[in-house]
Amino acid sequence: MNNKIKNIIIFLIPIFIFMLLFLAYHPGIITFDGNNQWAQVQSGIINDAHPFFSTFFMLILSKIHNTTSIVLFYQFFVFSIIWTYICKITRKNKNDFYIQIVFTLILSFTPIISIYSITLWKDILYSYYLFGISAILYLGSNKRFNYNYFELILLAILLFLVFSYRHNGVIVAILLMVFLTILFKKYKHIKSIIVILLAFTTIYSITLIPKTIYLNKYNEKIDSKTIDTGTINNYIFWMYAAHLKDNNITSKDDLEFLNKIANIKIWEKSYNPYLINDTNAVKKDGEYMIKNSKRFRTLFIKTSIKHPLTIINHYLKSDALLWSPYLQGYVYIYNFTKWDYPYNFDSIVNSRLPIVKKLYDKVINFTYIKPIDSIFHRPANLMYLSILITIILSISLKSKKYYLILLPMFGNLISLLPINLAQDLRYVYINYLTFAFILLIFILNINKIYKYYYYILNNKIHNFNSKN
Repeated sequence: MNNKIKNIIIFLIPIFIFMLLFLAYHPGIITFDGNNQWAQVQSGIINDAHPFFSTFFMLILSKIHNTTSIVLFYQFFVFSIIWTYICKITRKNKNDFYIQIVFTLILSFTPIISIYSITLWKDILYSYYLFGISAILYLGSNKRFNYNYFELILLAILLFLVFSYRHNGVIVAILLMVFLTILFKKYKHIKSIIVILLAFTTIYSITLIPKTIYLNKYNEKIDSKTIDTGTINNYIFWMYAAHLKDNNITSKDDLEFLNKIANIKIWEKSYNPYLINDTNAVKKDGEYMIKNSKRFRTLFIKTSIKHPLTIINHYLKSDALLWSPYLQGYVYIYNFTKWDYPYNFDSIVNSRLPIVKKLYDKVINFTYIKPIDSIFHRPANLMYLSILITIILSISLKSKKYYLILLPMFGNLISLLPINLAQDLRYVYINYLTFAFILLIFILNINKIYKYYYYILNNKIHNFNSKN
């Protein structure tokens, strides 16, 4: 069997499984955010609340087939093509292929992977694009990062998509570009970073044309009374609630100022360190906050410098999803489960395969059983396991190249630390994909790893016996 046939088989496994589950949960999982973006597509009025290009690309796909299914089919394709590529560059022999078949079957049936692949969320594609960058970085490590033009342009496209699909993706793309610049300089491939930057800039410039047209169209339609207080002000507003709860603001003048923005007592009671929504909902005068933005921010900075423990405590809780190995607050995993309304399930499941749905419901609910849930629903644990396995691989196989696989995951983590708004698992879906990648490499090299540690252990036993 030649490599082309092997790649086709690997490609078709997740496609088949995702399609099966798509029919079981027909028409797929239409989330609140996904529904909002699709409504923009249908109206032709696109805004930038969700990054513009993530909605605009939905519009492009809708020209092929005007249902949300086309976006989900595209997600199937993206995951399958990236996973096939990963299997291709990690496969060394026939046995590796058979291991990859079994691994791909298990991975594709894993609830987080399968259900997210049939879920309409921009975050899913964002994570797949990061996954693609991991694959290209690993490929480059095997040839001293001497990429051909196709690979460089593909890398530029993926960086642009990460940049354009989530607001924190801007930070991730910049961090990865800085790393690539250092890497290419080290290996004397300066031309490579120039190609990437030129391709990225060209794509970005082209997409500015429809972005300008559609956002101008949106601005003409928008209600002039609508007040956008901005992401930074909203996050500060949230942390103000922590200061109010800890009685850190005592000046009568300052309290009167803040009370004009929101009722102090309601503001204080609304504070939930794990979710911003409840607090942001209590604002009564966003316009006043914007007009007095300088005082609003200055007072916050002064209070935070005076009471740093309040801010530290806030971040330890608001970022718990990113670092904590155990449950803190409520982790939002699927847009539905336990299993019906009223969990924001915006599209009624009209199952075409009810028996499959009934069986798979049991699989998903199984992942909530303790302690199994600590693996499936604690993304920080997957990150720690990925790091541990990477260290084992690096030592036993005598290569640091495996750390490159972790870089997109770390970039995403760093970008979320200062601005994480909720315990929402989809924000760190890349942790699951990275773990799958590094675990596959570990399994494919298990004999080498075993021999390395067996040899070390034998030597230590021999030395110990010799001394005694």
